[in-house]
Amino acid sequence: GGNGTILTSTDSGNTWVIKSTGTTKRLQDITYNGNTWVVVGTTGTILASTDNGNTWAQKASGTTSDLEGIAYNGNTWIAVGGNGTILTSTDTALW
Repeated sequence: GGNGTILTSTDSGNTWVIKSTGTTKRLQDITYNGNTWVVVGTTGTILASTDNGNTWAQKASGTTSDLEGIAYNGNTWIAVGGNGTILTSTDTALW
């Protein structure tokens, strides 16, 4: 969401808690592979969490283009964004 906002719920969405992400960038999309959550946003923002969204680590994307979508195909994370940007990663550390 706006200003780096991420909300998490542990009770099927009945209550929500704001989590600190360490960014004020607008977050555009999020996906999960069963172990890791990855979110993308403006100016090349990529964040990842391996503890159900309790803590988030910023990842170097190597771009300043806005990232608008993220997907996982079973082996590779794929982030897409403005100016034809397509980024891939197998571990969320290197894009």
